[in-house]
Amino acid sequence: MEITFLDQEMRDKDEEACWFHICKSRKIPMVKVIRHSSFGDVDWDYITMDSRDDQFLVTEEGWITSELKEILQYYKGSKTKAQIGSFTGIVKNLPIEHVADFALDLCNVLSEAYVRNKR
Repeated sequence: MEITFLDQEMRDKDEEACWFHICKSRKIPMVKVIRHSSFGDVDWDYITMDSRDDQFLVTEEGWITSELKEILQYYKGSKTKAQIGSFTGIVKNLPIEHVADFALDLCNVLSEAYVRNKR
C-alpha cells in the first residue's frame, strides 16, 4: 500500500474534498498537511479506507503509535502539540521546515504497518 499526503499552503475545503475522494478510491488513509507562516499541521484519518483493509491499524496499533511518537521527537518544536493514534491523529505547530518530512515518515510508517500485518 503506497500512502501519500495532500500538502496545502492554506486550508482549502474544495481541495480537501477532492483529496478525500482520491484516498477513498485508492483505499488509503487520508493524510493532510496544512502550512501556516512558520508552523504546519499534519493530520490523518482512516475513514477513507475499505473496512476490510483497516484491520492492520488494530493489529499494529502499538507499533504505529510507538514509531510515530519516536519520529515526532526528532521533528517537534517547543509549540508542537500531538494526539497520535493508529486510526487518527493530529500534530499541530510543527516547525515549517519539518512538516513535509514528518508527513512522509507518517505515510511510510502506515505503509510498513500494512506490510507487517500482511506477513
